[in-house]
Amino acid sequence: MDANQLQTIRIRIMQAVAEGRSVVEALAAEIEAVMGQTERLTPEARRADVARLVAERRGRIERMASEARRVLVGARADQDADIATLVSVGPGELDAADRALRPVLNASAAEPGLLVNLYRSRHRDNAERLLIEQTAAALIDGLGGLDDYAFRDSWRSLQQELAAERGPEEMEANARARELDEMAEYVDASEAVAMVDLSLMDPASEAGAEERGGMTVGRQLHEAQVNEYESNHASGAGVPG
Repeated sequence: MDANQLQTIRIRIMQAVAEGRSVVEALAAEIEAVMGQTERLTPEARRADVARLVAERRGRIERMASEARRVLVGARADQDADIATLVSVGPGELDAADRALRPVLNASAAEPGLLVNLYRSRHRDNAERLLIEQTAAALIDGLGGLDDYAFRDSWRSLQQELAAERGPEEMEANARARELDEMAEYVDASEAVAMVDLSLMDPASEAGAEERGGMTVGRQLHEAQVNEYESNHASGAGVPG
C-alpha cells in the first residue's frame, strides 16, 4: 500500500463518519417535527414514531460503521502482507541464525535479560530478529502473570523503541499500519458518539438519570478522540468540517 492508497482510504472513512454525523443531526429536526404534531397524534403515537425513527437511524449507523471496518480490515491485511514481504527470510537464513543464537535463546528462559541484550544488538537482521521475537513471545506466554507481566510490558516498550531504527521502507510500512489502526479507533469512537446521541433521543430508552450521566461522560471522551483525529487529518482530506 502506498501513500496515495492510504489517503484514499482515509478520505473514505472520514466521509463515512461525516455522513453518520449528518444522519444524527437530521434526526433531531425530524423528532422535533414529530413531537410538534400535538393536534394530530397522541403522546403515545408521537413517542412510538420517534422510537421508530431512532431505531432506523441506529441501523444505518451500524451498517455504515460495519462497512468502514470491513474496508479497514482488508487494508490492514494488505499492509501486513507488505510488511511480511519486507522482513521475509529464507529457510537457510533462519537455520544459520538459529545455529548462531540458539545457546543464548535457550539460556534466556532463565535469564530474560539476555534476550533483551540480544535483541538490541541483533534486531536489524531479519532472520535473527524473527528468532528472538519468537522466543520472546514463547517466554511471555510461559510466564503468564507470574512476573506481573513485567517482561511483557518491557519487551513491548523495547520493540517500539527499536522500531525507529529499522530501514526506511519498513518504518514507512509500519507507520501506515499504525495509521490504519488509528482509523479503526476513530470509527469505533465516532460510532460510540452516535449511539449515545441516539439513546438520549430515544423516548423508549429505560436509562435512568445516573446511567444517562455516565453515557454523557463516555460520549465526551469518544468525541474528544474523534475531534483529535479529525484535527490531525482533515486538512486535504476533502471532508467538510
